[in-house]
Amino acid sequence: MTGLSMDAQVGILTTSPTRILDVNGDARVRVLSDILMPNVSQVLVTDTSGLLQQATPIDVLYSSGLYNRNAGSNNYWTGIYVGSKACRLDFTGRIADYSTDFTFSVFYKIGTGFQMVSQNVVTINPNDATSFYVNWGSVNYLFRFTLTGNTASVQATNAGWCQGTFRSIPIMD
Repeated sequence: MTGLSMDAQVGILTTSPTRILDVNGDARVRVLSDILMPNVSQVLVTDTSGLLQQATPIDVLYSSGLYNRNAGSNNYWTGIYVGSKACRLDFTGRIADYSTDFTFSVFYKIGTGFQMVSQNVVTINPNDATSFYVNWGSVNYLFRFTLTGNTASVQATNAGWCQGTFRSIPIMD
């Protein structure tokens, strides 16, 4: 028996499929095998349009809005969930200029600004309602927030590069 190969798109409950398999409705898998970490290398996710894709467990965690990682050198974090009133932001990272690991925590209240909660190695000084300085040695690293709805973006300036992770703990009351 020889195999049959076709290039086609199949739609279930749709007359105009946009992918090889396009299902307009619920899907069900009756049996799934268990797999334990550390053998999990990919997880099944959907984008906002419902398109199935794969992601690593780390990518899923860090795109949740509760953890937001900047692994590159652009000093920029986006999609940090801050809630509707306030949040605590814990940061763990490194300033490359001094190859120094550091942590800090700030409390951010929408409309009011920042308060320092704790620090390790660095000194934190609120600048205004949307930014604060992290002081290391003779250099001030400015962390500026841009708030859009319940999420924030952070840009670190005055740094050669700064990388790390923000963890957001929204205050829900």
